[in-house]
Amino acid sequence: MESLRNVFVSASVVFLSISSAFAFEPVQGPDHNVGNSWTYKGRDGYGKDLPSFTVTCVAKSESGYTMERSVNGLAVERYDVSKHMGRVSSVQGNVGNGERFDFPLTKGKKWSYVSFWEGTNGFGKDDITYEVTGEADITTAAGTFKAIVIKGDTGRWSNLSSPYSGNFDVVEYYSPVANTVVRSERTNYFTGGGAAQKRIYILESYELK
Repeated sequence: MESLRNVFVSASVVFLSISSAFAFEPVQGPDHNVGNSWTYKGRDGYGKDLPSFTVTCVAKSESGYTMERSVNGLAVERYDVSKHMGRVSSVQGNVGNGERFDFPLTKGKKWSYVSFWEGTNGFGKDDITYEVTGEADITTAAGTFKAIVIKGDTGRWSNLSSPYSGNFDVVEYYSPVANTVVRSERTNYFTGGGAAQKRIYILESYELK
């Protein structure tokens, strides 16, 4: 899940049908329990498999949750998220606004999400405006989900430990049944040109306590 940032995002064989009609009531945020876990499988834009990973809720508080990400059964990081599922752990002294999703989710709702990340390529900042745009039926190995489509266009990413920066687009598919994103797609574009980087992750399995 590294590259220029850690990002929830897959591609496998997946059925996707998007509708601009809204049949859902306002969608509230999840109430995670300790032990809830979600496993994702991913590919890049060239069809190459990316390492699968599992995210597990290991603690909860009034303000949010502590998550642990593991690869092949080995924990690789712990981080805090808000009730709105955005990272709020400090990265090199920087903390984002935690607003990955501005619950409750309603038709046409827009909000700004600022986050900081750290990986093998250094650390940096993402800044993007999201909008709830529709619904999607998605079938994965984890099941079939009626998901809320959340799009962000022309966000700005900056690697604060190098001269690299650019724009990015994101599409997230949030399922209130799985209490998480069941599919996520992100494409990074580089200032000054260069090949775009795409990462897609899809929910492979999950367990809710």
